Amino acid sequence: TQVWIRDDELVWKCCEIQSTVRDDFIVKFDDDTEAKIPRQQEFHLRNKDVFSSEGLVVLDDLTQLQHLHEPALLHALQIRFDTDKIYTFTGPILIAMNPFKRIPGLYDIDKLDQVLRNPACAREPHVFAVSNYAFRGLCDTETPQTVLISGESGAGKTETTKFVMKFLALAGAGDQGVSNIEKKVLESNPVLEAFGNARTLRNDNSSR
Repeated sequence: TQVWIRDDELVWKCCEIQSTVRDDFIVKFDDDTEAKIPRQQEFHLRNKDVFSSEGLVVLDDLTQLQHLHEPALLHALQIRFDTDKIYTFTGPILIAMNPFKRIPGLYDIDKLDQVLRNPACAREPHVFAVSNYAFRGLCDTETPQTVLISGESGAGKTETTKFVMKFLALAGAGDQGVSNIEKKVLESNPVLEAFGNARTLRNDNSSR
């Protein structure tokens, strides 16, 4: 049985329970080393890796995990992050991880158009998908919609807000294109940042 146990360096470390000795478990790590841990130590069952013809299956929604706990969540997010999949759903909530680099094609006009016109793309974890959900809700119910963006300093809240505004402006414009007023609003960000942003210890361009 594979489990996650606490680790001072990695936070959580995967190992396999080999046997039991009285009140202890004998576990084996990936590097073939063994250790004895007490039964009362905190541990969690590891989800089995699922493979397809394309390789390891990476879930878009964390609620699909058989065992949903802290190490399982962190492990799933790490796998997605390593393959430049920075967005992940957990139910109706979208988790975004700041890659601190540009990912080609992630926010271009083609991606936006796919989310607008292709229902399958609109279900994939992406900030445009959340924006589309709010836009459709506004059009279908004619009631105000809210997109709540939260996170610590440097998490990417300001940039995410820009992408939401970009999507809503282009989606609302339709085939007529973005109006002059909408274009000015979108292009006003650099001016606002020049007066309202400051450098902090954790963020070179922090919105103040």
